[in-house]
Amino acid sequence: MNRSLRRLARVFTSLYLLQTLLAAVPAHAQLSAAPGAPSGQKPLIDVAANDLPLVLIAPPSAAGVSRTGGGVSGFDVRAGVLNIGAGELSATGQQQLDLYARGLILEGDLWAQNLQAVIGANRVTHGETAAQAQITPEVTRNGK
Repeated sequence: MNRSLRRLARVFTSLYLLQTLLAAVPAHAQLSAAPGAPSGQKPLIDVAANDLPLVLIAPPSAAGVSRTGGGVSGFDVRAGVLNIGAGELSATGQQQLDLYARGLILEGDLWAQNLQAVIGANRVTHGETAAQAQITPEVTRNGK
């Protein structure tokens, strides 16, 4: 009887340790940085200090048109939340800062000359600064 209990305890301990080890393995999104773009216009892929993937986009053209291409896979972008951490995001050198996200968490300072933040389930069309609501919000903001 004791032998079978010890064996069972070893099996459960092994499973517990294996589960802990597998949970510690990081999973990252798959990013591609427009491999066909000219060398001066390729976005760069890096890793932030908190091990999140970071895409450094190419600067826009003189007309302000973005030259960024590429893709993101490995997670559902529609469920994404934009998180500005305890540091700061400064766009004071830019004429306009547009933030489009499903959710926004702002823990640090945000500096911008002109800021437009569109939060929620929206359809964003390339080249426009407006978003079209895809669903009716279920929760009102500020009790209105």
